[in-house]
Amino acid sequence: MLFGNALQSQGKTDEAAAEFRAAIAIDPKDKVALNAIAWFWATTPDLDGQYPHAAEAVLHAQEAVRLDPEDAGIVNTLGVALYRTNNWTEAIETLQKSIELGSDNAHNWLFLAMSNWQLDNKPEARTWYEKSTIWRETNAARVEDDPELQAFFTEAETLLKNPKE
Repeated sequence: MLFGNALQSQGKTDEAAAEFRAAIAIDPKDKVALNAIAWFWATTPDLDGQYPHAAEAVLHAQEAVRLDPEDAGIVNTLGVALYRTNNWTEAIETLQKSIELGSDNAHNWLFLAMSNWQLDNKPEARTWYEKSTIWRETNAARVEDDPELQAFFTEAETLLKNPKE
């Protein structure tokens, strides 16, 4: 599975997906592998910026949560996957559960902001987004070293500046 992560970081999405699937084939109850492939599909867009495997991400994340419902990181993955499938209300509930379990971080806040925005809860969206930007200001080096988190910030900024507000 570490090889899958390495392939993903090199942009070799097909090869990475194959490695993650192989890990699940070996042990379908491996919550780490289930979470890894769910995160991969929920955070890796295709060339058009779409997430065509988001429904698969939800299924793998749901199984990982079923295996370990108290793991905040796994619950976060499910929340992100739900966001990608436009299940914004469920995403909000799941991301809040991740926070309750101890994952009170920008990965949750940004997707809470975007989910609320999609549901037209603009003040709530802005509150979560503002919390993430304050954190980003005090953790600039961490964000700079994390291209994935940078992409989430860009995605949220783009959405929340959408003129349809």
